[in-house]
Amino acid sequence: MVHNRAAIAERMRTVARLLDLPTPGFDAVLSWVLDFRRQLKIPHTLAEIGVNTNNSVVIGTEAAARSWRAPPSSRDVPHGFIVRAIVVAMLAGSALAALG
Repeated sequence: MVHNRAAIAERMRTVARLLDLPTPGFDAVLSWVLDFRRQLKIPHTLAEIGVNTNNSVVIGTEAAARSWRAPPSSRDVPHGFIVRAIVVAMLAGSALAALG
């Protein structure tokens, strides 16, 4: 969300209103999402569930084999490589940036 803030900020006003948040906008929605995730006990990082750079290739390959559908423009890039890059970025602390 943070990485895409500029692109989604206006829509977050609507989301904040639909969630009946006390303040409008991006920050209120982000705070709500993070709080909701804490309530559900969803870890903040992949490292918290045991993912590290040692197993990112396996996870990337498995994820690609099971669910990844690449857009036509990236057909020449191995899916496992793309997913591995996302996992490595998330482990480096840029999870929000990696996920958009």
